[in-house]
Amino acid sequence: MSTLADAARQSFIQDLVHGLRAHRHRTSTVIWPDHGEEVADQLSADVDSGTLSTAEQLAAALGAELDCAVTARSENAPFEVHGSAEAVVLTVRGSCHVVAGGRKPIRLLAGEAVYQVAGQELRVGDLHDDCSLLVMTLSKAP
Repeated sequence: MSTLADAARQSFIQDLVHGLRAHRHRTSTVIWPDHGEEVADQLSADVDSGTLSTAEQLAAALGAELDCAVTARSENAPFEVHGSAEAVVLTVRGSCHVVAGGRKPIRLLAGEAVYQVAGQELRVGDLHDDCSLLVMTLSKAP
């Protein structure tokens, strides 16, 4: 697959937006967006080719929907998010376990995401294989 279909990308973003609007600033949550696997496949292909073009498109679209600034970066598990920033962490490749806000671990597969409330800790660890992640940090619009 060379490009992500616009309809699939829009559906994916809308599912993230619905999850974030329901939980943003209140509680961490897991989001299972439609077309998650397809998005993860394209993100994985981008990482393999040394680009983040799909990630940047997703960040821009999410920022426009939520009226905030969104930056995207690639990470590998194990990984931790601390501090004052909100984050959406999407599993791009492999599977991982996530502990958000001190809750019980949750297993995430490629294409599944977790939202982290600002000020809480998020820990992501590998399960049985390498886990690649897309971390989108949300902040107030400039």
